[in-house]
Amino acid sequence: MYKELNIKDEVISMAEEIDPDLKPIFEEIDKNCLINSQKVLKAFQDNKVSTVDFNEVTGYGFYDMGREKLEKVYAQIFGAEDALVRPQIMAGTHALTITLFGLLKYGDTMISISGDPYDTLKSVIGIEGDSENSLIKHGIKYEQIELVNNDFDYEKISERVKKRKY
Repeated sequence: MYKELNIKDEVISMAEEIDPDLKPIFEEIDKNCLINSQKVLKAFQDNKVSTVDFNEVTGYGFYDMGREKLEKVYAQIFGAEDALVRPQIMAGTHALTITLFGLLKYGDTMISISGDPYDTLKSVIGIEGDSENSLIKHGIKYEQIELVNNDFDYEKISERVKKRKY
């Protein structure tokens, strides 16, 4: 079989030699796959997912039972209170943008406790670029606490949290 694949004899020998050492690692991976497969199947069963839930819907997605069940399945699998699963969320920055605009309101302060946010999030916040749709342009304040020796500055974080006005 290996000859048909044009695999060199020394490569086959190395693979056969190392195989016993790798066996416990692959067994652990297989065990994790089985556990996770069982979690997914249980979530599908608990949420009564059926073939009807995979039908396409048109319009705005109101009363889309398939989508609602999918979100319940995700929440159960990941042990979350709730989940938002949408093909319209295109990237991590998009997901964070939706979350920040959903949670923060005019007058709130967003504090980064790990220094500079990553590049694409800077324009969302409004600390770089001049987007009219940034958090800052929507009245949300931004503060930043730098890391110290690659760790959180717990003292500054504590001081800042104590300044919060209710």
